[in-house]
Amino acid sequence: MIFTSWAFILFLAAVLAVYYLLGRRWRWQNIVLLLASYVSYAFWDWRFLGLLAGMTGVNYLAGWKISRQPDADDGKKRKRLWLWSAVAVDLLVLGLFKYFNFFGDSLAGLLSSFGIHLDAVSLKIILPLGVSFFTFMAISYPFDIYRGKLAHTRSFPDFALFVAFFPTIVSGPVERASHMLPQIQAPRQVTSDKINEGLWLIAWGFFQKLVIADSVGLIVNQIFNNYTQYQGLDIIIAVLAYTVQILADFGGYTDIARGVARLFGFDLLLNFNVPYFAINPADFWSRWHISLSQWFCDYLYIPLGGNRKGSWRTGLNLVVTMVLVGLWHGAAWTFVIWGAWHGLLQVVYRLFGKAGQSTDRTIRDFTSGFSVISRTALMLALVAIGWTAFRATSFDQLAYLFTHLGFTTSATTFDSFWRLLYFTFPMIVVQIFQLRAASPVFLARFNPYARGLAYGAIAVGIIIFSQREITRFIYQGF
Repeated sequence: MIFTSWAFILFLAAVLAVYYLLGRRWRWQNIVLLLASYVSYAFWDWRFLGLLAGMTGVNYLAGWKISRQPDADDGKKRKRLWLWSAVAVDLLVLGLFKYFNFFGDSLAGLLSSFGIHLDAVSLKIILPLGVSFFTFMAISYPFDIYRGKLAHTRSFPDFALFVAFFPTIVSGPVERASHMLPQIQAPRQVTSDKINEGLWLIAWGFFQKLVIADSVGLIVNQIFNNYTQYQGLDIIIAVLAYTVQILADFGGYTDIARGVARLFGFDLLLNFNVPYFAINPADFWSRWHISLSQWFCDYLYIPLGGNRKGSWRTGLNLVVTMVLVGLWHGAAWTFVIWGAWHGLLQVVYRLFGKAGQSTDRTIRDFTSGFSVISRTALMLALVAIGWTAFRATSFDQLAYLFTHLGFTTSATTFDSFWRLLYFTFPMIVVQIFQLRAASPVFLARFNPYARGLAYGAIAVGIIIFSQREITRFIYQGF
């Protein structure tokens, strides 16, 4: 069920009704949510319910075994054995479903360049929905127990709910066991503030997806899908449109997920914090897909050595981490290029010292003393360049796009530009309010009349401008 479909709205209403009727009997509420989560996933493809349950069981078993080992030397070895056994199973499943064909085709292509013919072996299997997300969430459980951040939970259903929680399983946020399980294993209090915040996040998420993302997506698809027919400003407009689309689309999904969770009394991780107001790469990744970037930081970048082993090793660690972030998004070399681009940006910006790394917006000594506005504009342009590789479907398309930039126009250029500006304006206004209030739920603090006007405007906008065909969210493909 897609969040913006009537089927999901009716499903959510039914689950909420049962959930609220149970009052403060939170253990029964957990069972209801677990069943609802598996039913929701079955709507996508019931054949992968076994995979979901199996991966849940593997990581639960590993966490239990790790928790039972003593801290003596032999115990530590057994802890590491159970931890890396679980990680190996998780990555094997992820690699089999998502990357087997990619690496097989890449190897065959590489060998053919040396005159060696090899027929690539490919698996005729489909990618399980949300596998990248629930795999990473499951891995966090044995890791957090191993690191002493979390105690093993005796309740397998509670852990299963953490992995399969229906607002997050498809496209995140990438929750941590240490953050989510304590909420699952205690009574939730659904206050009026949480309901107000949840309703705002859901409403704004719907508007971002149905009005902004889907509308500018028409521009993106028209130009990217027929790229050889366009050049000059049309390509620039398409790249800018995709820059808006992916934030409105994925940000909209995350807002809906966080809003739905609030209605059940849960607080999910903040995943987006006005990322296009970032002043450097470090600032961007502290604002964009925060749950994923923190996951890679904690479980990959820091174990590789982080910034503790000199500047050269730090740069290598950054590039390796970002390349794998790119590969996590999809089995294609264009995603690897996107990740490498962001890794190189972080390395280059580190050369400018504190001004190139700090998220402090008062620092003004970056090269010739750029203002915050110019540094933000520069960073946005660099991010947009990266999105070109992210959206491209081949090297040929990417090469064409970059070699046909310019200032030439077509009969549709200015119409596309004004449509892009028109649908982007509401997002800019809301994000300015979010930046100034330092809160994504600023509207929930307004009086009922102001909230009513905002909800009315959102409803009118959705009725007038939403596309009649329901489209899936971009990150549901990852």
